[in-house]
Amino acid sequence: MKQGSIVVLPIPFTDLSSAKQRPCLVLSNNCLKSSQDVIVLALTSQEKAATLPHSVQITSQNLTTGKLPKTSYARCHKVFCIQKKLVRKSVGELSPKLFGTIQSEFLKIVR
Repeated sequence: MKQGSIVVLPIPFTDLSSAKQRPCLVLSNNCLKSSQDVIVLALTSQEKAATLPHSVQITSQNLTTGKLPKTSYARCHKVFCIQKKLVRKSVGELSPKLFGTIQSEFLKIVR
């Protein structure tokens, strides 16, 4: 699984009551290549996310491969470590330029 890939997997609700199939952006790099886990950021198509701090818009034009059904937003504060085997499918690859923007936004939260 490559850094910058957009994948679909079950993401738990914050209260852990259930999970829903959601697109996510692979944040981890090849350092976890031999691990069974991958670090991802949640994506949402909810337009209210556009106004939230640390959300970055993603459109199909931002992908080097694949297509998004709707404009989405990377929610840089919604980080998950998930087993790779839970990934249902790959949707596409994010452009390196926008991935860099998302990394910078994520680092603002953890620095």
